[in-house]
Amino acid sequence: MAKLEGVTGRVPPDRITPALPSLLADRFRLKVHREVNEGSTFALVVASGGPKLQPALGLRPFGASAGYLNGTMDLGTFCHWLTWRLERPVLNKTGLSGVYDVELVWTLDASEAGARPLPPPPAPPPPPGSSDMPRLPMRMPPPPNPSGPSIFTALQEQLGLKLESQKGPIDVLVIDHIEQPTQN
Repeated sequence: MAKLEGVTGRVPPDRITPALPSLLADRFRLKVHREVNEGSTFALVVASGGPKLQPALGLRPFGASAGYLNGTMDLGTFCHWLTWRLERPVLNKTGLSGVYDVELVWTLDASEAGARPLPPPPAPPPPPGSSDMPRLPMRMPPPPNPSGPSIFTALQEQLGLKLESQKGPIDVLVIDHIEQPTQN
């Protein structure tokens, strides 16, 4: 049970993340550092035939569920979501900029069907310059299709993008020291 100075009752989610490093350092004597190592990544590139992305004509709310993603986003945000979904860093190597109305539908394979170790990333903030865009309704996911495409095939067929496996830089958090927690 953690308590933050100046907060009574439930701690707001936006206050938890900034407080975690000092809490872990105090309670567990945790000492860490970051390193960049070489590891397996994906490069998001334009597939042969060119991109099929639709430029955003309005601001559509972000929505994601098993086998479905949609919303208004740039490709940096899209890569961030793919990194979580595929559990491997995804680097944007498309050369494309701008904001797109993305909709991707795929069928989960056996490796994707299990529970994710971490919750999905929060919905991204609205893209820069989107405050003047008209608001569009959220799309509802289609019913699951057990014979639908994999996420890799769906990327190529639906968005004209593909993922190439490669080696690249990966940020790693290294634990230097940790102890049993102190008493309350």
